[in-house]
Amino acid sequence: MKKIVILGSTGSIGKNTLEVIRAFRDKFKVIALTAKQNIKILENQIKEFQPKYVAVLNSDAAAKLKKKIKNIEVFVGEDGIKYLLKLKNIDLIVNAIMGSAGLRYTYEAIKTGKIIALANKESLVMAGKIVMKSAKKYKSSIVPIDSEHSALFHLLHNKKPKEIEKIILTASGGPFFRWKTIDLKNVTPWEALKHPVWRMGSKITVDSATMLNKGFEIIEAHHLFNIDYDKIDVIIHPQSIIHSMVQIIDGEIYAQLSPPDMKFPIINALSFPEKLKNPFKRLSLEKIKKLSFEKPDYNKFPLLKYSYEIGKRGGNLPAALTVADEIAVNLFLQRKIKFNQIFKLIKNIVESVKFIKNPDIEDIFNTENYILEKFNM
Repeated sequence: MKKIVILGSTGSIGKNTLEVIRAFRDKFKVIALTAKQNIKILENQIKEFQPKYVAVLNSDAAAKLKKKIKNIEVFVGEDGIKYLLKLKNIDLIVNAIMGSAGLRYTYEAIKTGKIIALANKESLVMAGKIVMKSAKKYKSSIVPIDSEHSALFHLLHNKKPKEIEKIILTASGGPFFRWKTIDLKNVTPWEALKHPVWRMGSKITVDSATMLNKGFEIIEAHHLFNIDYDKIDVIIHPQSIIHSMVQIIDGEIYAQLSPPDMKFPIINALSFPEKLKNPFKRLSLEKIKKLSFEKPDYNKFPLLKYSYEIGKRGGNLPAALTVADEIAVNLFLQRKIKFNQIFKLIKNIVESVKFIKNPDIEDIFNTENYILEKFNM
C-alpha cells in the first residue's frame, strides 16, 4: 500500500486525487493533507480519509481548524508543509498546488528522494533544469499528472531518443479558437472562464483561453523529456480525446486516447509502474463522431509563440513569464485590463527582468520576488 501526502488537497487536482484514492482504498493510504486556507473542504476530507497530519498555509485558518479537529496534528505555514514532506513513512508526494508557489515544495520534496506526482507545471517551467538535475542527484522520480505529459510519459517509455522525430501536444483551443482576433478585446472574464471541455480553476482556465497554458506545457515537456524545442509541436484538437502524440523517425505516429477526465492521468501517476483496473467511465469510440486537428493561430494567440521564444532563451526568463502571467490574469479577472492586453503586459514585465543565463534556485526565487514587488499592483 502506497502512503501518500497530497499538497493542495482542496483544489481541483487534489479533489480528483482523493476521488481516485476513494476507489482504491486497498492500494493507497493518505498520510497527510495540506491546504492554503479552505478549511471547510479540508475538514470534510480529514473526516473521510483520516490522515495522521495536516498543514494549513494560512495561520488564521490553521487556528480555526485546530479548534475543530482535536485528534490530528495541524501544522502551520510554509515550514509546516515542508515538515510533512520529510516524513519517513511516505512513498509518494502529490504536488497539486497551483502557481509559482508550488516550486518551493517541489524542490523540497525532491530532496527526500521520494516519488513526486507532479501537477504543478510551474515547477518545471520556472526551474526545469534545476528541478531535473536535483531529481537525478537525490534519486527522486517525477511522474507527471498533466494529461498531455502523462500521455508522453507512457508513449516515450522504452523509446530511444534517436528514434523520436517530434512530440505533439494537443490543445483544445480554448473558448476563443473560432473567434476573430478583433473580437478578443471585448472578452469578459465570464466568457474566458467558460472552457468548452475541461473544468478547472480560474487561473488555468484563463491560461487555456490565451493558450499560454499550452506554452507552459511546451517548456515543461522540454525539461521533463529532454526534447529540443524544435521537436515539440502543438496542434488544436477540440475534442480533447487524444492527449499527446509521438512521431517516430519512420513516420509512424503513436497517440494516447482517453476521456477528458483528470482522474485517468492521476491514477497513472499514483500507480506507476503498475496499471490498475479503474471504475471510471471508459472512452466509447463508436460514440465519437470525429477527431479533428488544426494548426494553432500564433497571431491570434501570441503567448503561444512567445513561450517558444522564452523557453529557448531560458535562464530565469521562464520564471519571469510564469509570475508575470499570474499578475496579468489576476488583473484581467478583476477587470483592470482587457483580455487582449494580457500579452502586452506579460511581455513588458518579462523584458524588464535582468537576464540570468544559468540561475540557481535562489536566482529563480529572487526573480519572482522582484516581479511581485515591482508589478503586483
